Formats: sequence, C-alpha cells, structure tokens
Amino acid sequence: MSNSDIPNINVVSLREDIYRLVCMLLADEKVSARPLFQEAAADIHEWEVNRLLIWTAIAVRQLLEINHTDEEHPCGILWNDFPNGTKETLTFRKACDKLIHANEIIAYPIPYDPISDESSDKAGESSLRHYEGTITIRTTASTRYKASRCELDFETFAGYCFRLAERFLEEH
Repeated sequence: MSNSDIPNINVVSLREDIYRLVCMLLADEKVSARPLFQEAAADIHEWEVNRLLIWTAIAVRQLLEINHTDEEHPCGILWNDFPNGTKETLTFRKACDKLIHANEIIAYPIPYDPISDESSDKAGESSLRHYEGTITIRTTASTRYKASRCELDFETFAGYCFRLAERFLEEH
C-alpha cells in the first residue's frame, strides 16, 4: 500500500477523542447535576457526544479499509427492518456505518421503548440523563435501505476503536 492510499487521519487525535467521549458519557450525570453547568450540559452535551461519535465512526471506518481484522467483532444488536425485522448481531464495521448514516443517536435510555421488554420506570424519577452503556442509533427508510435501529454496546465499540487506533500507531 502506498502512502497515497493511507487516509489522512490523525490517529493520536482519534484516540484522544475516543477517551473524551467515554469521559463525557460517564461523567455527564454528575456534571449536569451541578447548577453552574446545567445549562451548558443541556445545550452542548448531546451535540458534542454525537459529533465525537460520528467523527470516530468516520475515522475508524477509514482505518478498517486498511486493516480489516476487527470488522466482524460484535458490539450490539441490529434490526435491519425496524420495527418488523429480527435481531442480528451489530458488527464493528456496521456500527460505524450506522453511526455515519444515523438520523438519530440517543446516548441515554428511551423512556418508552416498544421493542424492549421493559419500559423505563426510571423516566419520572429524575430529569437527569443517566448513561447506561447502550447508545440507540436509528436510521429512516430510503429508496435503497429499510429503516434500522441499533443498540450499540458503547464501551465494547470504544474498546475496539481504541485498540484499532493503537495497532495502527504501532504499525505505521
């Protein structure tokens, strides 16, 4: 592979952004509980999480074009024909694709979810968001694709992203 075939991705920056994203999700409940930061958390947090998720997915997807070894690792559940389709394994590569083409990314439990066996009884308990490890990704139907929904195991996904970036730094 020539240097012109290698995507122009700052892998060090990618690793840092993955770390930032993990910190943002794990710390948000505590940060947004502070009155001083409530408005900023409401205005900034969701956009920044989505921006980092999409940027990470784009960068990782380009790295997967060079190194295909992690493509099929499982990192969640996918419904290709939502809500009618059957569940299948969400692969690492497909998770990147779904994030890139998402119409909606939700990093917190949805108060009522007809697909899930449980509707959230916690919805009325607190107005604070509470990250539970799963990110919901939705796409709408188009002429080429059916609507889909994914339940991304974010920490597994982030681990794959981080290891791929680490391996890429060692090899290149």
